[in-house]
Amino acid sequence: MPVLRGLIAISLLATMAFVLVSCGGDDPEPTVPPTSAPQPPSQAAVTEFIVISDAFEEGGQIPQKYTCDGEDLSPDLRWNTPPAGTQSIVIVADDPDAPGGTFFHWTVINLPVDIRALAEMVGNATTLPEGAVHGQNGFGNNGYGGPCPPEGSEHEYRFWVYALSAPLSLAEGATGQDVITALQGKVLATGKLSATYTRP
Repeated sequence: MPVLRGLIAISLLATMAFVLVSCGGDDPEPTVPPTSAPQPPSQAAVTEFIVISDAFEEGGQIPQKYTCDGEDLSPDLRWNTPPAGTQSIVIVADDPDAPGGTFFHWTVINLPVDIRALAEMVGNATTLPEGAVHGQNGFGNNGYGGPCPPEGSEHEYRFWVYALSAPLSLAEGATGQDVITALQGKVLATGKLSATYTRP
């Protein structure tokens, strides 16, 4: 009997060990840092949606003409064909390095799906193609407001292009955060062009 009880105890310990390993033990699940930009449903959608510009390359430096130290013009942007089911295109340009949190430099709401590019200075125009509208930037103006970091500091600037399953129910002058909130649950794919600017 003592031998039998010992075998039963060993068997129970082995079973408990297997359950703990299978469940991951006490290891916490990895945390995902918060982001101002909703992510698309799959990595494949990200890699297929490409954003480029003649003004600067991915990871490059933004020329001064597109900043508050220059002419403050919006750069040109081009993107490839969005996925099937896309009903609207939205542009968001932001600065995740701003001292007070993500700063929105430009939002374009509800571009038609057949548009594949925005020319330079479109962000400075009062009228956009086919009923699309500008949101309000962090400076309090509708349209584009270029990079303007503290003197001597380098910030990253991200130009996002979102393909949405439905248009956003937002009017001209909606804030950047309004746009990001309204995007939730509608993103089919996204592309991003990132570059930096260091203020003299």
